Amino acid sequence: GISGLQSYTSKLDTDHTEIMSSADATVTEVGTLIVGFGFSVITLLRELEKSGHDNYTLISEGKTIWEHLHDNDKLHFDLVSSYVTSVLTEDQVANPAAEDYFPTARWYYEYHMRIMEPFRDKVVKGRVCRVENYSSYSVAYTDDGRVYKATNIVFGTGFNRPHNEVLKTLDVKGITNKTVVFNMIGDSTNMMLSWLVP
Repeated sequence: GISGLQSYTSKLDTDHTEIMSSADATVTEVGTLIVGFGFSVITLLRELEKSGHDNYTLISEGKTIWEHLHDNDKLHFDLVSSYVTSVLTEDQVANPAAEDYFPTARWYYEYHMRIMEPFRDKVVKGRVCRVENYSSYSVAYTDDGRVYKATNIVFGTGFNRPHNEVLKTLDVKGITNKTVVFNMIGDSTNMMLSWLVP
């Protein structure tokens, strides 16, 4: 089956017709195909490893937004979400905080790096551009021509949301004597406020 809210080509084929692919493409069969490697899939990866379901493939095309913020020196702000709401539950059990607090962006980036490190060597670089759903499996195609046949497909990616590009490149340091209006609230807003208010 397929998990996610993205719009992809979807069809039911009870006859298990031949997978449509180029003649020279090799079809790789996996139990679970995970698209995207970020915070949202860490718990899933941990549970798959614990339960012995290690027949999975992890595909990701690049860095997370937190890695981009680090690379562009944009971690000079505090989160508006607290430790309790930002850290995975099992990590809170292992490292309980005496009281809830608001972590810094740099601490949160370093936390992401720590929890992602055990799985980095399992990442296959690529971008899934098309998925076909059948009665008992799905077929995923990557932009470089690879084909995966999977019993389960899980999407854990923001698919390069446009605002991510803005956040990592926006320069507001030159704004002076201007009124800046935000029509949102969250960590992204807090980051921009940290640039605007010395």
